[in-house]
Amino acid sequence: MPERQAAIQVTTRTALLGSGMSRRAVERDVRDRRLISVHRGIYVAPIVTPGDALADLWRSRLFAQLVRGGDGSAVSHRAAAIVHGFDGWTESTALQNGRTDSDWLRLRPEDITVPFGSTFRVPPAIRTRSLPPQDVVDVERLPVTTKARTLADLGRFLSVDDVELAMESALRIDPRRPDQWDEPLLADLERRIADLPGGRTGLAVLRAVLARRPPGARPTGSPAETRAIQALRPVGLDWLTRQATIRFIDRRGAILRVAFPDLSDLERAFLLEIDGAGSHGTASALDRDLRRQNDLTDIFTVARWSASRVRAHPHAFAHEVASKHARLEPVFVGAGPWTVRGRTVVRTAAGLEIYV
Repeated sequence: MPERQAAIQVTTRTALLGSGMSRRAVERDVRDRRLISVHRGIYVAPIVTPGDALADLWRSRLFAQLVRGGDGSAVSHRAAAIVHGFDGWTESTALQNGRTDSDWLRLRPEDITVPFGSTFRVPPAIRTRSLPPQDVVDVERLPVTTKARTLADLGRFLSVDDVELAMESALRIDPRRPDQWDEPLLADLERRIADLPGGRTGLAVLRAVLARRPPGARPTGSPAETRAIQALRPVGLDWLTRQATIRFIDRRGAILRVAFPDLSDLERAFLLEIDGAGSHGTASALDRDLRRQNDLTDIFTVARWSASRVRAHPHAFAHEVASKHARLEPVFVGAGPWTVRGRTVVRTAAGLEIYV
């Protein structure tokens, strides 16, 4: 790791003292976080980015662990999930709740994968016999396991539900375009469990997560939607279509609006929306969403739940949705087209087109 060491400024106590610094000055720099102690007598200067100081300190600590791990080491598992920004790992609980700096750092895992022959053999080091170069990418000047490798590894620490939450976010490309998502990543994950039917810890969890996904399903649009699907699973409604495409088209064939309802049963004209606190964002976005809502309620039964309520009362949410869904009769049966309230509705491979 010599090039990376040069970029991040790895140094030793001997070198610092030889440059004219006193022992007291070295201790002061460590105390003031200008130097991070890697190992006895080895230090690394903190990584500085446009982000916040605590995140910089955490990344510096990761690099410190990599120095101890030696060549071939990489940030992995939960730490890699944070670097990649997976749902459930974008912020620590301590940061969200305004805890102390030490709590924030304590709740940020520093997992790294090291070669099997590394002398670094205590947590956070996780030894492996296989970490091929194609499973590692550079992110923020750190070697990090790829999204696919990270998801394959996360089951070592996380439940099936939590790995599902992470995977759904990894598959998204642009939340504003649910019809564009990372299908190659999903294919990579499926290949991994096919090529490695047993063995490495975590693959059994990933296999269970992939078995849950309906074939060809788009990723959820938010962590709240993933949690909603998990809540609906016990009542048998986790098959609801994710992010179906509903286009409103005028008589000239021009697309007026496009809606991507969070979850839906198009046959029964049922839509389920999970709204977060910042769902609308701006006044113009709210105006656009209200127009879309009015268009949809002319034809569909629309149920709306807040993300916070789904999280706090998953069982009540699931049973209310199941009860509402069970009372609905099929509307769009067969190949169509259909006429509903003077509007022609046509089925497409991705959803429905409504001519207004």
